[in-house]
Amino acid sequence: MINLLNMYAKEYFNYQLKRNWFQKWVRKFYLKNIAKKCQGKIIDLGCGIGDLIKMLKNNSLGLETNKFAVKYCQDIGLNVINNEDFGFEFVNDNEYKTVVMSHVLEHLDNPKTVVANLFKKAILKGIRRIIFVVPGKIGYFSDKTHRNFISTSFFEEINDKNFMLQNMSYFPVNMKFFGNYFTHNETIAVYDKRK
Repeated sequence: MINLLNMYAKEYFNYQLKRNWFQKWVRKFYLKNIAKKCQGKIIDLGCGIGDLIKMLKNNSLGLETNKFAVKYCQDIGLNVINNEDFGFEFVNDNEYKTVVMSHVLEHLDNPKTVVANLFKKAILKGIRRIIFVVPGKIGYFSDKTHRNFISTSFFEEINDKNFMLQNMSYFPVNMKFFGNYFTHNETIAVYDKRK
């Protein structure tokens, strides 16, 4: 996964940075929906140019593999560091309450392993909520760097002893089938720490 994304690192960074005003407005519309689901300070895994972190304004943390995006975020004062293994051993216990992984899983060769490891690491740090955002079916086929289609059954079949699926929704149209026709209809899976 890292090698494939590194091949497109500069290209993808430029795409994110050079969105026009309409694309930025639409992006903010989608991020507001994710932000509503967050609790406390977040760790944004695959934060890109830090749009969600900027929106939250609470000194959340971004972890990113794209060196161009990391430098840009650091240059504008965001708390973003380069991290290629989705780990956060360096994070203080109980400082962050939510992990967001938005439009990352579909780029990975081994999403099930990454999710299982993420749950294990999150519980040790006091994380209480994990949010995954992935494209619908037609959105998956719209990007040459996508490696695995993440279906709703992927999330429903996760059986973790520490986290359970609380909610699955779709955005902007809250209907699963709409992702078969509209490129930008997302699937959002929210897991909360078991009581």
